[in-house]
Amino acid sequence: MAARETVTVGAEADGIRLDRLLASLPSIGSREKARQALRSGKVRVGGETVGVDDAGRALPAGTEVIVAWNVPGSGRQRTAGRERLKRAGVVVVYEDSDVLVADKPPGLLTDAADSDQAKHRDTLRKRVRAWTGNAAIRPAHRIDRDTSGVVVFAKSEAAWEHLRQQWAERSPERVYLALVEGRVNGERGRFRDWMAWDPVRRLQRPCGPDAPGAFLAEARWRVAERLTGATLLEVTLVTGRRNQIRLHAMLMRHPLVGEPLYRDEPPRIPFARQALHAARLAFLHPRTGIRAEFTSPLPEDLHALLERLRATR
Repeated sequence: MAARETVTVGAEADGIRLDRLLASLPSIGSREKARQALRSGKVRVGGETVGVDDAGRALPAGTEVIVAWNVPGSGRQRTAGRERLKRAGVVVVYEDSDVLVADKPPGLLTDAADSDQAKHRDTLRKRVRAWTGNAAIRPAHRIDRDTSGVVVFAKSEAAWEHLRQQWAERSPERVYLALVEGRVNGERGRFRDWMAWDPVRRLQRPCGPDAPGAFLAEARWRVAERLTGATLLEVTLVTGRRNQIRLHAMLMRHPLVGEPLYRDEPPRIPFARQALHAARLAFLHPRTGIRAEFTSPLPEDLHALLERLRATR
Protein backbone atom coordinates (compact mmCIF):
# COMPACT_ATOMS: atom_id res chain seq x y z
CA MET A 1 0.00 0.00 0.00
CA ALA A 2 1.27 3.47 -0.88
CA ALA A 3 2.12 5.71 2.02
CA ARG A 4 -0.10 8.42 0.59
CA GLU A 5 -3.09 8.24 -1.73
CA THR A 6 -4.56 11.31 -3.44
CA VAL A 7 -7.88 11.64 -5.28
CA THR A 8 -9.55 14.71 -6.79
CA VAL A 9 -13.35 14.93 -6.99
CA GLY A 10 -14.38 14.96 -10.66
CA ALA A 11 -17.20 17.00 -12.19
CA GLU A 12 -19.38 13.89 -12.40
CA ALA A 13 -19.07 13.38 -8.62
CA ASP A 14 -19.73 17.00 -7.59
CA GLY A 15 -21.32 17.03 -4.10
CA ILE A 16 -20.40 13.43 -3.22
CA ARG A 17 -20.25 12.57 0.48
CA LEU A 18 -16.75 12.16 1.84
CA ASP A 19 -17.42 8.66 3.20
CA ARG A 20 -18.84 7.53 -0.16
CA LEU A 21 -15.80 8.84 -1.99
CA LEU A 22 -13.48 7.04 0.42
CA ALA A 23 -15.50 3.81 0.15
CA SER A 24 -15.08 3.93 -3.63
CA LEU A 25 -11.31 3.68 -3.31
CA PRO A 26 -9.99 0.11 -3.81
CA SER A 27 -7.72 0.54 -0.78
CA ILE A 28 -10.76 1.16 1.47
CA GLY A 29 -13.75 -0.47 -0.20
CA SER A 30 -16.55 0.10 2.35
CA ARG A 31 -18.24 2.81 4.38
CA GLU A 32 -17.12 1.17 7.63
CA LYS A 33 -13.48 1.18 6.58
CA ALA A 34 -13.91 4.75 5.42
CA ARG A 35 -15.07 5.70 8.90
CA GLN A 36 -12.13 3.83 10.40
CA ALA A 37 -9.75 5.86 8.24
CA LEU A 38 -11.49 9.05 9.38
CA ARG A 39 -11.50 7.95 13.00
CA SER A 40 -7.76 7.21 12.95
CA GLY A 41 -6.93 10.60 11.43
CA LYS A 42 -5.62 9.48 8.06
CA VAL A 43 -7.80 11.67 5.85
CA ARG A 44 -7.13 15.24 4.76
CA VAL A 45 -9.50 17.39 2.73
CA GLY A 46 -8.11 20.54 1.16
CA GLY A 47 -4.98 20.23 3.30
CA GLU A 48 -6.92 19.93 6.58
CA THR A 49 -7.10 16.73 8.64
CA VAL A 50 -10.71 15.69 9.18
CA GLY A 51 -12.42 13.22 11.50
CA VAL A 52 -15.38 10.90 11.60
CA ASP A 53 -17.75 13.84 12.22
CA ASP A 54 -16.95 14.95 8.65
CA ALA A 55 -18.07 11.67 7.05
CA GLY A 56 -21.18 13.29 5.56
CA ARG A 57 -19.43 16.38 4.21
CA ALA A 58 -20.41 17.18 0.61
CA LEU A 59 -17.36 17.64 -1.59
CA PRO A 60 -17.51 20.01 -4.55
CA ALA A 61 -15.76 19.14 -7.80
CA GLY A 62 -12.05 19.85 -7.68
CA THR A 63 -11.63 19.02 -3.97
CA GLU A 64 -8.41 17.16 -3.23
CA VAL A 65 -8.64 14.33 -0.72
CA ILE A 66 -5.51 12.67 0.70
CA VAL A 67 -5.40 9.40 2.61
CA ALA A 68 -2.12 9.05 4.54
CA TRP A 69 -1.33 5.44 5.40
CA ASN A 70 0.91 4.61 8.36
CA VAL A 71 2.66 7.97 8.40
CA PRO A 72 3.49 9.51 11.81
CA GLY A 73 1.97 12.97 11.75
CA SER A 74 -1.31 11.90 10.10
CA GLY A 75 -3.25 11.76 13.38
CA ARG A 76 -6.56 13.51 13.54
CA GLN A 77 -6.29 17.14 14.56
CA ARG A 78 -9.88 18.27 14.92
CA THR A 79 -12.51 16.23 16.69
CA ALA A 80 -15.06 17.11 19.33
CA GLY A 81 -13.51 14.49 21.61
CA ARG A 82 -10.07 16.01 21.31
CA GLU A 83 -11.47 19.42 22.21
CA ARG A 84 -13.09 17.94 25.31
CA LEU A 85 -9.79 16.43 26.33
CA LYS A 86 -8.05 19.76 25.76
CA ARG A 87 -10.57 21.50 28.00
CA ALA A 88 -9.67 18.90 30.66
CA GLY A 89 -6.07 20.12 30.44
CA VAL A 90 -4.59 17.55 28.06
CA VAL A 91 -3.52 18.26 24.47
CA VAL A 92 -3.25 15.30 22.09
CA VAL A 93 -0.21 16.04 19.98
CA TYR A 94 -0.63 13.02 17.70
CA GLU A 95 -2.67 9.85 17.45
CA ASP A 96 -2.96 6.85 15.15
CA SER A 97 -4.01 3.23 15.58
CA ASP A 98 -0.80 2.36 17.48
CA VAL A 99 0.22 5.34 19.62
CA LEU A 100 -1.13 8.46 21.25
CA VAL A 101 1.21 11.32 22.14
CA ALA A 102 -0.09 13.69 24.81
CA ASP A 103 1.13 16.96 26.27
CA LYS A 104 0.79 16.48 30.03
CA PRO A 105 0.02 19.52 32.18
CA PRO A 106 1.86 19.97 35.51
CA GLY A 107 0.11 18.61 38.59
CA LEU A 108 -1.25 15.46 36.92
CA LEU A 109 0.14 11.96 37.47
CA THR A 110 1.14 10.15 34.30
CA ASP A 111 -0.13 6.84 35.69
CA ALA A 112 -0.98 5.27 39.02
CA ALA A 113 1.93 3.78 40.94
CA ASP A 114 -0.24 1.38 42.97
CA SER A 115 -3.82 0.14 43.33
CA ASP A 116 -4.74 2.89 45.80
CA GLN A 117 -3.66 5.61 43.37
CA ALA A 118 -5.42 3.77 40.55
CA LYS A 119 -8.66 3.92 42.52
CA HIS A 120 -8.51 7.43 43.97
CA ARG A 121 -6.21 9.63 41.87
CA ASP A 122 -6.80 11.36 38.57
CA THR A 123 -4.13 10.43 36.02
CA LEU A 124 -3.23 11.21 32.44
CA ARG A 125 -3.76 7.57 31.58
CA LYS A 126 -7.33 7.68 32.94
CA ARG A 127 -8.10 10.76 30.86
CA VAL A 128 -6.83 9.40 27.56
CA ARG A 129 -8.37 5.98 28.25
CA ALA A 130 -11.77 7.56 28.88
CA TRP A 131 -11.52 9.53 25.65
CA THR A 132 -10.28 6.72 23.41
CA GLY A 133 -12.39 4.03 25.04
CA ASN A 134 -9.30 1.83 24.90
CA ALA A 135 -8.80 0.05 28.23
CA ALA A 136 -5.44 -1.34 27.04
CA ILE A 137 -3.82 2.05 26.50
CA ARG A 138 -0.80 2.67 28.72
CA PRO A 139 2.27 4.91 28.82
CA ALA A 140 5.58 3.70 27.45
CA HIS A 141 7.33 5.93 30.02
CA ARG A 142 6.45 8.42 32.74
CA ILE A 143 7.31 11.94 33.76
CA ASP A 144 6.87 13.30 37.30
CA ARG A 145 3.51 14.64 38.43
CA ASP A 146 4.69 18.26 38.55
CA THR A 147 6.77 18.01 35.38
CA SER A 148 5.00 19.04 32.19
CA GLY A 149 5.47 17.86 28.62
CA VAL A 150 5.38 15.03 26.09
CA VAL A 151 4.32 11.47 26.96
CA VAL A 152 3.69 8.63 24.48
CA PHE A 153 1.03 5.95 25.07
CA ALA A 154 0.82 2.57 23.37
CA LYS A 155 -2.65 1.58 22.19
CA SER A 156 -1.96 -2.16 21.94
CA GLU A 157 0.21 -4.80 23.59
CA ALA A 158 2.37 -5.09 20.47
CA ALA A 159 2.98 -1.35 20.32
CA TRP A 160 3.76 -1.25 24.05
CA GLU A 161 6.31 -4.08 23.79
CA HIS A 162 7.99 -2.35 20.84
CA LEU A 163 8.21 0.98 22.64
CA ARG A 164 9.34 -0.55 25.93
CA GLN A 165 12.16 -2.29 24.09
CA GLN A 166 13.28 1.05 22.71
CA TRP A 167 13.30 2.53 26.21
CA ALA A 168 15.24 -0.46 27.49
CA GLU A 169 17.84 0.16 24.77
CA ARG A 170 17.85 3.91 25.56
CA SER A 171 17.28 4.75 21.91
CA PRO A 172 14.50 7.40 22.19
CA GLU A 173 15.62 11.01 22.28
CA ARG A 174 14.31 12.69 25.45
CA VAL A 175 15.05 16.39 25.81
CA TYR A 176 14.00 18.51 28.80
CA LEU A 177 14.15 22.19 29.62
CA ALA A 178 15.30 22.69 33.21
CA LEU A 179 15.43 26.07 34.90
CA VAL A 180 18.00 25.90 37.70
CA GLU A 181 19.01 28.39 40.37
CA GLY A 182 22.19 30.43 39.99
CA ARG A 183 24.72 30.82 37.21
CA VAL A 184 25.99 27.51 35.85
CA ASN A 185 29.67 27.54 34.90
CA GLY A 186 30.49 26.49 31.36
CA GLU A 187 28.26 26.15 28.34
CA ARG A 188 27.78 22.39 28.24
CA GLY A 189 28.61 19.29 30.22
CA ARG A 190 27.55 15.83 31.34
CA PHE A 191 25.80 14.54 34.45
CA ARG A 192 27.12 11.21 35.79
CA ASP A 193 25.78 10.44 39.26
CA TRP A 194 25.23 7.22 41.18
CA MET A 195 21.75 7.09 42.68
CA ALA A 196 19.33 4.62 44.22
CA TRP A 197 15.59 4.76 44.80
CA ASP A 198 14.49 4.96 48.44
CA PRO A 199 11.06 3.25 48.60
CA VAL A 200 10.35 4.54 52.11
CA ARG A 201 11.05 8.22 51.46
CA ARG A 202 9.96 7.78 47.79
CA LEU A 203 12.85 9.71 46.28
CA GLN A 204 16.19 9.17 44.61
CA ARG A 205 19.20 9.44 46.88
CA PRO A 206 22.85 9.84 45.95
CA CYS A 207 24.97 6.79 46.69
CA GLY A 208 28.20 5.01 45.87
CA PRO A 209 28.56 2.39 43.12
CA ASP A 210 28.50 -0.48 45.66
CA ALA A 211 25.28 0.58 47.41
CA PRO A 212 22.19 -1.66 47.11
CA GLY A 213 20.22 -0.70 44.01
CA ALA A 214 22.94 1.68 42.81
CA PHE A 215 22.48 2.97 39.28
CA LEU A 216 24.75 5.25 37.25
CA ALA A 217 22.44 7.93 35.85
CA GLU A 218 23.69 9.99 32.93
CA ALA A 219 22.54 12.99 30.93
CA ARG A 220 24.01 15.73 28.74
CA TRP A 221 23.32 19.40 29.32
CA ARG A 222 23.89 22.70 27.58
CA VAL A 223 23.05 26.26 28.53
CA ALA A 224 20.04 27.48 26.58
CA GLU A 225 19.70 30.90 28.26
CA ARG A 226 21.17 32.85 31.16
CA LEU A 227 18.70 34.80 33.29
CA THR A 228 18.75 36.85 36.46
CA GLY A 229 19.60 34.43 39.25
CA ALA A 230 18.93 31.36 37.11
CA THR A 231 20.12 29.34 34.11
CA LEU A 232 17.90 27.59 31.58
CA LEU A 233 19.43 24.23 30.64
CA GLU A 234 18.56 21.88 27.81
CA VAL A 235 19.04 18.39 29.23
CA THR A 236 19.17 15.26 27.05
CA LEU A 237 18.75 12.01 28.95
CA VAL A 238 21.15 9.15 28.33
CA THR A 239 19.55 6.94 30.98
CA GLY A 240 16.13 7.41 32.48
CA ARG A 241 15.34 7.21 36.18
CA ARG A 242 12.54 8.65 38.27
CA ASN A 243 13.47 12.17 39.48
CA GLN A 244 16.85 11.80 37.75
CA ILE A 245 17.26 15.37 36.48
CA ARG A 246 16.05 16.76 39.80
CA LEU A 247 18.79 14.95 41.71
CA HIS A 248 21.42 15.78 39.07
CA ALA A 249 20.59 19.47 39.51
CA MET A 250 20.92 19.31 43.29
CA LEU A 251 24.26 17.49 43.09
CA MET A 252 25.43 20.15 40.63
CA ARG A 253 24.62 22.64 43.42
CA HIS A 254 22.09 24.32 41.14
CA PRO A 255 18.70 22.87 42.19
CA LEU A 256 15.70 23.34 39.98
CA VAL A 257 13.72 26.51 40.52
CA GLY A 258 10.67 25.57 42.59
CA GLU A 259 12.19 22.23 43.62
CA PRO A 260 10.50 21.08 46.87
CA LEU A 261 12.61 17.98 47.67
CA TYR A 262 16.00 17.88 46.01
CA ARG A 263 17.75 20.85 47.57
CA ASP A 264 20.04 21.68 50.51
CA GLU A 265 18.88 25.26 51.11
CA PRO A 266 15.67 27.32 50.87
CA PRO A 267 14.52 28.29 47.36
CA ARG A 268 15.76 31.57 45.96
CA ILE A 269 13.10 32.08 43.28
CA PRO A 270 9.44 31.43 44.14
CA PHE A 271 7.65 29.00 41.83
CA ALA A 272 4.82 26.56 42.56
CA ARG A 273 6.54 23.44 41.18
CA GLN A 274 9.88 22.20 39.92
CA ALA A 275 10.68 24.11 36.72
CA LEU A 276 11.12 21.06 34.49
CA HIS A 277 9.51 20.47 31.11
CA ALA A 278 9.72 17.48 28.73
CA ALA A 279 10.14 19.52 25.57
CA ARG A 280 11.02 16.98 22.88
CA LEU A 281 10.56 13.24 22.37
CA ALA A 282 11.64 11.12 19.39
CA PHE A 283 11.26 7.37 18.88
CA LEU A 284 10.74 4.81 16.12
CA HIS A 285 7.10 4.30 15.27
CA PRO A 286 6.21 0.75 16.39
CA ARG A 287 4.49 -0.18 13.12
CA THR A 288 6.43 1.69 10.44
CA GLY A 289 9.89 2.01 11.97
CA ILE A 290 9.90 5.66 10.87
CA ARG A 291 11.48 8.13 13.32
CA ALA A 292 8.70 10.20 14.88
CA GLU A 293 9.55 13.42 16.72
CA PHE A 294 7.18 15.47 18.87
CA THR A 295 7.63 18.73 20.75
CA SER A 296 5.77 20.55 23.49
CA PRO A 297 5.71 24.33 23.95
CA LEU A 298 6.43 25.73 27.39
CA PRO A 299 3.32 25.71 29.61
CA GLU A 300 1.94 29.08 30.67
CA ASP A 301 3.36 29.06 34.20
CA LEU A 302 6.93 28.36 33.12
CA HIS A 303 6.71 30.75 30.19
CA ALA A 304 5.50 33.52 32.53
CA LEU A 305 8.35 32.81 34.95
CA LEU A 306 10.95 33.08 32.18
CA GLU A 307 9.43 36.34 30.97
CA ARG A 308 9.53 37.73 34.50
CA LEU A 309 13.21 36.82 34.87
CA ARG A 310 14.05 38.24 31.43
CA ALA A 311 12.44 41.53 32.37
CA THR A 312 14.88 41.97 35.26
CA ARG A 313 18.08 41.48 33.25
